[in-house]
Amino acid sequence: MLMREARGEQLLGRLDPELRAQIGPELEAALRRETGAGRWARHPIDVRITLPWFGGPIFLALVGGRERRSPARRHAERRRHPLISLGNVVLFTAVGVVAILGAFAVALLAMGVLAP
Repeated sequence: MLMREARGEQLLGRLDPELRAQIGPELEAALRRETGAGRWARHPIDVRITLPWFGGPIFLALVGGRERRSPARRHAERRRHPLISLGNVVLFTAVGVVAILGAFAVALLAMGVLAP
């Protein structure tokens, strides 16, 4: 199933059953076809990986490219997904500690304190 068709199905699935029953087949097909059509182009940076974790695998995604979202959408998403959250603080702290330890190890290797 194409991603845009999946988005259309998600939209239709969230509708009240009585309201969905009133939608004609042409409108339903148009909603499936047009929901998300052309909205997601490929990003120049698109890294998606699954990592093993204690409670089960976790999904990590990093996407980047030219900003196309409207200011209103960016504001709404920032309210829904704040940058400062427990998970983000833990992640940034862990990445910082690993970077500092790596730099320290490289410095020790360069000074000859550690042997490769």
